[in-house]
Amino acid sequence: LKITGEPDEYRGMGQTVYVQGNPQDTYILSGWAKGYPVNSTFHTSGSGDNLTYNAQFEIAARVTYTKTDADGNTSTVTQYKESAKFNTTITDWQCSSTPIVLKYTDGESGCTYTPASILIMPRYNKQENYVFFDNIMLVKDAASSYTYDDEGNLLSASANSEQKS
Repeated sequence: LKITGEPDEYRGMGQTVYVQGNPQDTYILSGWAKGYPVNSTFHTSGSGDNLTYNAQFEIAARVTYTKTDADGNTSTVTQYKESAKFNTTITDWQCSSTPIVLKYTDGESGCTYTPASILIMPRYNKQENYVFFDNIMLVKDAASSYTYDDEGNLLSASANSEQKS
């Protein structure tokens, strides 16, 4: 995927992946990119309704949930998760990844939030030149908790089904 940047525009695309499962499930979002950005930092400007986001070079994820209240009424809500960000000072191929935990944060008490889909969005916002994205993956992780020793050796991995909320 090649995206040509424009300094005053948001550039990217998206693909929806439908998911079923448990809010404790963890996915790994990853991908490769090679870009030639001019803006070297991510920053915001303005405030409130006039807040502007600049210089994004990342793969973002937005989870859509079915919200069910105590009376059984349902609605749809979304929440952005951590993005797999790329280093804007590197002009060679680089890989980035981030865990996506499906649990809805900051929800209303008495409501349940069931994950329905994840929108994956390679973004090259407010940038000059162009970028290539490749091998973008969203993989369900069988273990959501890892423990390592001081030398970086894996000691244990706990499966999602074993986690307590």
